[in-house]
Amino acid sequence: MNALNKSIALALVALSPLTFAAQKTATMPVTAAVVEACASLTATPLAFGNVGLGQSREVGANITVECAAGVTTAEVGIDDGTNALSGARRMRAGATSNFLPYVIVKTNNTPWGLVGTANSQRLTFTTASPQTVTVVGRLTNVAAPVGSYTDTLTVTLNF
Repeated sequence: MNALNKSIALALVALSPLTFAAQKTATMPVTAAVVEACASLTATPLAFGNVGLGQSREVGANITVECAAGVTTAEVGIDDGTNALSGARRMRAGATSNFLPYVIVKTNNTPWGLVGTANSQRLTFTTASPQTVTVVGRLTNVAAPVGSYTDTLTVTLNF
């Protein structure tokens, strides 16, 4: 048998289906769970900047929520902050006992509150597009000692 015939014979053997004596099968489950989810909750700083004694200032910040297409409603709330006293929000100057009171409201002038209360913000989603709500911060007739004041609010999202 010449080399060409050997090559053709080997090729035909390689292309021939193999024959086996037995066969077994098994099942392979394929699963996925699609869940309602909100992938993103962000808040911009509420920065009053420099404010003089006796002055008032109003500034805005944004809370943005992005949820999956399956989420139809969500609720955003804001706590009273780390320096609150009896439900009144206030900023503190470092480790001193100096405080600067402030309020936060929605654009319709109603106060912000915790989730599960009348003062939270309910959102309705018809698509997976992000929604942004505005937080309006107000300082009125500043009478606090000179200093740099801060507070931290916790924004909560229920969905």
